[in-house]
Amino acid sequence: MSEDREARVHQFVQRLIKGTAAGRVEWRQENDRQFFAAAEGGTVTVGSRTARGEHPYSLTVENANGVVVDETSTILGDYYTTEEAAIAQLYEAAREAALDLDGVLTDLSKEWGL
Repeated sequence: MSEDREARVHQFVQRLIKGTAAGRVEWRQENDRQFFAAAEGGTVTVGSRTARGEHPYSLTVENANGVVVDETSTILGDYYTTEEAAIAQLYEAAREAALDLDGVLTDLSKEWGL
């Protein structure tokens, strides 16, 4: 990936993380280790090797027609680049948003009187 393209993808991932935290990006669960956010302009899917969110991670961007326009995968290992760390952070944010952990914990706490 060219440096310019890598920088644009990294900046986009950073904006997605912020948008997710602000509740502007709605994530849905595709399967136990992949989550996606769709809009008229396309779809972003972020995934992990396992349901627990373990390295390596993947990021796929599709256009409105479902054509993959970019794919990025992190490398299995201990070393994280800035881009890889951002994809891992996005995965965690997408997973939390799609699975609504806070909502489930609140509901269970109310039900069990905790």
